Amino acid sequence: MYLEEAGLAGDYARGWDDCLDVVICILRESKDIEEALKRIEYLQSLVKEKKFERIKVELGVLSDVF
Repeated sequence: MYLEEAGLAGDYARGWDDCLDVVICILRESKDIEEALKRIEYLQSLVKEKKFERIKVELGVLSDVF
């Protein structure tokens, strides 16, 4: 696999693990699926816009769960 050859497999897996941790946390904290979906989509938009400082703030709110 290309990722393994490039030495990125571990980073890629770690990124997925981190992502899923956040999604699980959001699902547990949300009152319904619509709220969870909105929060997940919002975080995804921040990632796509590379607004990493704002992401840190958003994840700080969730940090007590991790």
